[in-house]
Amino acid sequence: MRDILTDFQRKNQQNIMSIKPLFNVYLMSLPEDVMTKALDIALSSGSSYAEVRYQVDAVRFVNVRNGVLQSLSSYSYGGVSVRVLVDGMWGFAATSNTDWESVRDAVGRAVSLARSVARLRRRKVSISRERLARITYDVSQRVRVEDLSNEYLIKYLSELDAHARVEPRIRVRNLYLSTTITEKLIITSDGGLR
Repeated sequence: MRDILTDFQRKNQQNIMSIKPLFNVYLMSLPEDVMTKALDIALSSGSSYAEVRYQVDAVRFVNVRNGVLQSLSSYSYGGVSVRVLVDGMWGFAATSNTDWESVRDAVGRAVSLARSVARLRRRKVSISRERLARITYDVSQRVRVEDLSNEYLIKYLSELDAHARVEPRIRVRNLYLSTTITEKLIITSDGGLR
C-alpha cells in the first residue's frame, strides 16, 4: 500500500498546492492580553488557581463513493474556557465567542459555580505546587496538511478507490478522509503558558 500512495503522491505533486484550501475558516483569534486579563479577574475574584484556554479546531472532510465525490466540507469550532479553584471547589465555564465581554462573563460564571459548590461540599480540593516544566515537540511533515488542496484530496481518494475497484467482491466503495488542525493556548495562574 505504501508504494501505491507514494506513486500517487509523485504523479500528483502539482496538485498539492493548486488552490488555497478551506482551512482559512479557523482563523478566529484571541489576543494573549485578553487571556491574561481574564486570568487576573479570576484571581482577583477569589480564585486560588485559574486557567484560561483558547482552542479552535478546523476540520476538512471529503467523501468519495464508488469513485464519485459525495461531499466536501469544512468547518471550525472552538472558543474559550475558564477553570477556577475557589474556596476549595472547581468551577468551569466556556464560550464560543472570543470578544472580551463573553470571556469576562465566562470568568464570572466559573467563579460563581465554584462558590455555589463550595457551600455544599465539606471536603475541599487542593492542588499540589509543582515545579513547572516546559516541553516542546514537533511533528515532522513532508507536506503540511493545511497546504493540501481540495483537488488533491479528492484525487487521492479517487486513486484509492480505483485500486479497490479491481477487486470484484467489493461492490460498494465508500472512502472518507478527514483532517483536523487544532490551535490552542493555555495560560495558568501558576505561570504556565502552553
